[in-house]
Amino acid sequence: MATTHARYTESALVSKQRYISTDWLAAEYERLWPKVWQMACRMEQIPRNGDYYEYMIGTQSILVVRENEDSIKAFRNACPHRATRIRSGTGNTDEELRCPFHGWAWKLDGTILEIPDADDFAPECLSRADLQLAEVHVGLWGGFVFINMSEDPEPLLTQLGPVADGLAKFEVDKMRFRTYRSTIMDCNWKVGHAAFNETYHALATHFLDLGGLMDGTRVPSGDVNYNEILSGTGRGYINKETGRGLGTYDHYVAKNYNFFQKARGHAAASPRLGDLGPDARTAALTLLEANRDVG
Repeated sequence: MATTHARYTESALVSKQRYISTDWLAAEYERLWPKVWQMACRMEQIPRNGDYYEYMIGTQSILVVRENEDSIKAFRNACPHRATRIRSGTGNTDEELRCPFHGWAWKLDGTILEIPDADDFAPECLSRADLQLAEVHVGLWGGFVFINMSEDPEPLLTQLGPVADGLAKFEVDKMRFRTYRSTIMDCNWKVGHAAFNETYHALATHFLDLGGLMDGTRVPSGDVNYNEILSGTGRGYINKETGRGLGTYDHYVAKNYNFFQKARGHAAASPRLGDLGPDARTAALTLLEANRDVG
């Protein structure tokens, strides 16, 4: 078998500098994020007129606003007078966006609504066109609200490419999240992104969470070559001689077995879901909604 060094040259490997270099990070903030579509929020997070959601990337704050039933706007979240942040977090601003510093106000479409003591300003300083909130592009897909800060971005669906077609059958526009959690991780964003988007870690990290899909009593025959089952040298693995392993969980782990590929079929065939009636998936989801134990 070829060694790693024989198979890959240094130039073929991902440079570690992109994960640790402050110069690389600064270049991303300058050359990447201002030019790409970014998911800012879900449409159900701003369902009413006047609802807003603050999206932040680096030092940039973007205010996503529900103008009306048919329109969602996004603005740079800074008053054009003294650059005060107009809104933070999420909430409802009724029919106007008002700066908390000097009280300047805008309609939900970003046009200027009110300037207190406007007569005290020189007329040439109050061009209404110049006092609109700086707008950024908005794209909608699958119930998600995307923003793009560039002047002339490519269409959102062009950037999404085959993702939109591949996810169409799941009807993500009809989905609603039950809970939302945001956390700050002490790492480069690409480290966190990679950890949440690869499944290579699943057998080692999530074997207790997904063990039912690999339980020897539930995996249909023929899917696993049990001559390839690992011995009980790892955490929680079954020892094929004794039939038991660490803890109380019955997990079989097969070498190079891509169980994600067949997880849906395994779940549907398992006794837990199979006893719930002809539409086991719906029945299981109903039980989970009621916070009841499926088992």
